[in-house]
Amino acid sequence: MKLTFVICFVFCSAQMICAQNYGEIHGQLMDYNSQTPLPYANVTTTYGGQLKGTTTDENGRFRLKPLQPGTYDVTFKYLGYDTRILQRVEVTPGKINILGKIELAQDNELPTIEIVGHKLINKDQPNAIVMRAAELKHNALLNNPAQLVGWLMGPLGRIPGSAIKTITVHTGGIPAKYGDVTGGIVVIETKSYFDYFYENNPRER
Repeated sequence: MKLTFVICFVFCSAQMICAQNYGEIHGQLMDYNSQTPLPYANVTTTYGGQLKGTTTDENGRFRLKPLQPGTYDVTFKYLGYDTRILQRVEVTPGKINILGKIELAQDNELPTIEIVGHKLINKDQPNAIVMRAAELKHNALLNNPAQLVGWLMGPLGRIPGSAIKTITVHTGGIPAKYGDVTGGIVVIETKSYFDYFYENNPRER
């Protein structure tokens, strides 16, 4: 699998289309004790009195969409397990709220206090790191864009150098696929399976 990471400082024009007005909630449902996925569980919520629901796949993953912007109480039900409700899950236009791992248990085995991790990503750019204005406002590096880029690169630190295929820096003439932007873009592309294969088997090219 090949991944492409894009880090940009841009000034975007306000272009909104209908699809971007909706958001999504994603996650994975797991057994609290065994940490195994719970397939075909029910995931539901309501908005304006209307029920919206989906089921988990064979790996316990779910995508609840499309959802109008707002806050939702999300209910998880699985046969033989206690029903669980996550309250006030935020949905933002054009974004995916990744809830991460959601655990279900039997006979009230779940701890009373449990922290569920959230991550907000762009629907059209799932590898993009999203920071809201409120978060940036309190960032000490806001007045130093170069250092801020380095700080944002922190999540990529788990990628070994040998896995990087190319690093591309766009300082002008930004490709159209990155949208109507001005500024600079740094693109880090990782190697695919085939890149590794041909490196180790040069005669197969």
